[in-house]
Amino acid sequence: MRPKPPKSGKTILLERAGFVWKRMNFTKKVTARNIFRYKQRLFMTVIGIAACAGLMITGFGLKEGIIGATEAQFSSIYKFDMQGTLSKNANEDGKDSLKEKVLDISNVREVMFSYSKNASVAMEDNKSQDAYIVVPESKEELNSFINLNIKDEELRLQDDGVVITKKLAKLLNKEAGETIEITLEKKVFQAKISAITEHYLQHYIYMSPGYYEKLTGNKTEYNSFYGLLKELSEEDENNTLNALKGLEDINSVEFKSNVHINFNKMSSAINSVIPVLIISAGVLAFVVIYNLTNINISERKRELATIKLLGFFNHELAAYIYRENMILTVLGSLVGIPMGMFFNKFIIGTAETNDILFLQKIHPMYYLISIALTILFSIIVNLAMYNRFDKIDMIESLKSAE
Repeated sequence: MRPKPPKSGKTILLERAGFVWKRMNFTKKVTARNIFRYKQRLFMTVIGIAACAGLMITGFGLKEGIIGATEAQFSSIYKFDMQGTLSKNANEDGKDSLKEKVLDISNVREVMFSYSKNASVAMEDNKSQDAYIVVPESKEELNSFINLNIKDEELRLQDDGVVITKKLAKLLNKEAGETIEITLEKKVFQAKISAITEHYLQHYIYMSPGYYEKLTGNKTEYNSFYGLLKELSEEDENNTLNALKGLEDINSVEFKSNVHINFNKMSSAINSVIPVLIISAGVLAFVVIYNLTNINISERKRELATIKLLGFFNHELAAYIYRENMILTVLGSLVGIPMGMFFNKFIIGTAETNDILFLQKIHPMYYLISIALTILFSIIVNLAMYNRFDKIDMIESLKSAE
């Protein structure tokens, strides 16, 4: 049986742009025609490479989403170095006296008392979500210990509403200006949201002492504290801990550094998936490009044999195919950018739990790295396929098609 006749050439879209087409040399025109001549292979290559680049972008995005959220929480939001709880007698014996004793410790720079209590917030589906109520001793000093902000704009506590964390607002489907129902110590209160703050771990509701007393009718009784330290070495923290243990009204102390380490251990399981995802995407890119290049050479064997017979050297023959591969690789990588953004958004949303919010930002550098790696894999495949051009028999082009 006769083999399939080669596809006839047609006018491509690029030819209609005369000012571009006229400036292209013969080789570039042939490359452009060949790319659009095999549309099925064009779409297979572009989609395959786009998926590979998209998976790599997703891997880098997941890495930045988890690590970025952790670093933002413990570096940008949590400004305090330690936190702890107070005994019930702290308010009765005089918090000012206790504060002076804490500040007398050589490594303590600043301290702020607060009221902290676990509460629940009503959701739309008749369920509830746990959240921590935090009422600082001074609304003006809060941002020195916990940085309330939205899009790098600093927020301040007001006496007409509460500030809730971003993930909590998302779960409640609430915005600033709306009202939430808080159950605190078996009593229900309606609180107005004055602002929503960036926050990545657990749910918090911050309110000023004035608004707390207005909302509940109770005087604020401080049961916890936040502190800033002068030195943060392990030895300095241990010395500070021993000094605080000597104070009667201090129940417990926890250092931010320890919490940070513990959270990193918890998230290490997710972090271990990231390099696997990136490596798998790279292997997939290699397999896709290798197989499509192999098919391309096999299907065009007679065409390549004819070109070789006309006097093309092996490196020129290879460049004839490689040029098409590189253009399709770059095109596929660019298509992979929005695909990677979609994958990243989906996986980040799936990986998040009710009390954790991950970043959905991908640094532009990771897009460039993903594209560069995809192109690198394409170059490696091209080099691996070079020997195929030595095996192309020029006699093939002289054989009868019968």
